[in-house]
Amino acid sequence: MCVKKYEVFLRVFPSYLRTYLNGIWAIPLVFVLRLVKPLLWIRLGTIRCDRIGHFFWESCEILNEYHEKKKSTIDIYWIRKNVANTAWKKIISREFRFFNVFEWIDKWNKKIPGGTRHTLSHSHYPSNDRFGKITFSKNKFKFSKSENRTCITWLKNIGWQQDQRIVTLLVRDSAFLNRDKKVVKYTKGKDLSYHDFRDCDIEKFKSSVEWLLEKNFFVVRMGKIMKKPLGIKHSSFLDYPFCDSQNDLFDIWMFANCKFCITTNSGPDLIPLYYNVPRLVVNALPLSLITRTGSDTIIPKRLTFADSGKELNLHQYLNANYLESDIYKKANIRIQENNSSENLLYVKEFVNRLENKKIKQSNKQIMAREITELYNIIDGFQYHEFYNNKCVYSEKWLCNKALDFFEGEYYQ
Repeated sequence: MCVKKYEVFLRVFPSYLRTYLNGIWAIPLVFVLRLVKPLLWIRLGTIRCDRIGHFFWESCEILNEYHEKKKSTIDIYWIRKNVANTAWKKIISREFRFFNVFEWIDKWNKKIPGGTRHTLSHSHYPSNDRFGKITFSKNKFKFSKSENRTCITWLKNIGWQQDQRIVTLLVRDSAFLNRDKKVVKYTKGKDLSYHDFRDCDIEKFKSSVEWLLEKNFFVVRMGKIMKKPLGIKHSSFLDYPFCDSQNDLFDIWMFANCKFCITTNSGPDLIPLYYNVPRLVVNALPLSLITRTGSDTIIPKRLTFADSGKELNLHQYLNANYLESDIYKKANIRIQENNSSENLLYVKEFVNRLENKKIKQSNKQIMAREITELYNIIDGFQYHEFYNNKCVYSEKWLCNKALDFFEGEYYQ
């Protein structure tokens, strides 16, 4: 109550002064925090919550650390009000509580020299699950019976039959980053088109969805905001971004409970990874930064040299770990999305692999995995110290590659 009165009092000051005065009440508590360290070590931190990928995975990191940390340490978190997914906030709050009164204590602790020991930091990047600890953790966030019941009832109401296997489809485009109010507010209107190289055309997955529907799968295209509908009218297909009854719980639950996920490598597909759901990761870039801890099949977009039209070899694919469209252009690399026929081929291969578990990896798949395992140090950081043997490159993608595709040297 005192904190709220203080915030009201601050409104009489100009905005530039509020920046310095806001939370000034927390300064004495910062020094109390440091004085009690010999007896009780308190650390403070927050979670990035404007994007579901960051919000979800950082929560999983924290839960994993919570079960490994020393008993003499108390970790306290605060979280912003406008979270990307309110249902996920409710789920993680059952495992550990957030105390937003600590926000200003944390901020002033960072401003006053000597606060590093009381600051919690996280990798904030899924590839840093270097040993697979988070992917294979036994301490998972769980859905309540009520949440499971709500989602199953919702599915039945939209046409799902009890015997149907559910497939989630996540095809990234730029609509969410450009239109979502929380993202725009968090990024302060920053131009995010620098990673549009990750975008894909939903139309190129239409034939794949139609094939899955013929196989009696129930297909849900995921995402909150997308550019355009897929245009399929079928009782076993849900174009969720254009659904009137969206809810935050369903956004999480579907990824965690589907039979498998087809994704173009976007933040929400960390949910099936965490819940050990197989993923078909198609049109994915950069190739070297894809997490290798799941039972996934991987296919990148086609990369060719702009001047010659020649495709990059595997070493060059891995070396092209760029995060901005312009850098690919400067490196003389052209990016080409897989077409409809190729996507259908990869989907059929993936489903066949799941249904026929005795299928052995080809020599080219083994060779490609071994090359990728060796390539795990990027900018001095070792990414993939654990590489799941069930994580493979598509055999259909590799089968027509000549032997020189597997030759060459890395540059570091």
